[in-house]
Amino acid sequence: MERSAKKNSLITKAIVTDPRFLGALTPVQRELARRAVWLAVLYGIAQVAGLREWTSALLKGSAASTLERFLCMAYLFLYGSFIFVVPVLVIAVLLLIAWYSLCSMTGRQKQNHV
Repeated sequence: MERSAKKNSLITKAIVTDPRFLGALTPVQRELARRAVWLAVLYGIAQVAGLREWTSALLKGSAASTLERFLCMAYLFLYGSFIFVVPVLVIAVLLLIAWYSLCSMTGRQKQNHV
């Protein structure tokens, strides 16, 4: 468990700090992108682990153990985050990039006219 967490941390760190990916972003943009990447990675792990299968036990109303309920709720949380939160974070990063580039272009135009 510790080894996989360390590996995921290294992968996310490489993606988020590599200049080819997110190195040119401001700290706010980088943090939003880091959270989006983490949620996407966690959702991918949940999919590969087969947590989707556990949702049927709770959603059908059958008797489920505490572990089954926990796995179901974990998957539903990750699914909801992947569907609703990750796109919002990505859109926020894109809007911030557009805003900062627009502000920098406006600043350069003002310097040229002065």
